[in-house]
Amino acid sequence: MVSLVVFDLDGTLVDTLDDIGSALNLTLASYNVPAMTRADIMAGVGDGVDDLLRAAIGTNPIVLTEFRERYRQNYRKNINAHGKLYDGVHDVLQFLSDQPIPVAILTNKQELPAKRLIQLFEIERHFKIIAGPDTYGVHKPRPEGLQAIMKELNVAPEKTVMIGDGHTDVMTGKDAGTRTISVTYGYRSAEVLAALNPDALADSMSMVQSVLAEWISQ
Repeated sequence: MVSLVVFDLDGTLVDTLDDIGSALNLTLASYNVPAMTRADIMAGVGDGVDDLLRAAIGTNPIVLTEFRERYRQNYRKNINAHGKLYDGVHDVLQFLSDQPIPVAILTNKQELPAKRLIQLFEIERHFKIIAGPDTYGVHKPRPEGLQAIMKELNVAPEKTVMIGDGHTDVMTGKDAGTRTISVTYGYRSAEVLAALNPDALADSMSMVQSVLAEWISQ
């Protein structure tokens, strides 16, 4: 039985890659550093903003804290210029609401921009908790954030599902003792995700809903 579903955000519920890339390359341009390719940005998203920014800075003599602040300013200005919900997100959230099963977000994006983003898409009503690395003081794949969500909502790990598009989501779920669903339409390939042995792979939100419906009925 499923009593809690926890989603990643970027690459799972919302495609934010172009907005992240735009803010990042605008910041790089302010330092006269060449832009990153879309493929490199995609590879760097998901592990926390500092890993992405370090990859962007490379060997250039740039102070990370200063670069991070400029990047965040640029991102906040255009947080949703090109972003879009993935197909089927509304349907899955409504399906879970109808059960009713509580839903949360655990992302490596800071809590405030994560909340701002889902407010812009008008889906905030579906979520009991929206947590970033600053919420509980840890980044995925450390499991403490997911464990804190389960504790706050009083749900056991075996009744919780972690859903995301990255290796951090699978690792977080496994280390916290939950079931995991990896979505293959986000920022990691099906081959990479399959190698992590999630409990299920889904190439669309409609498939996520089908998997959840099957688990709920067990």
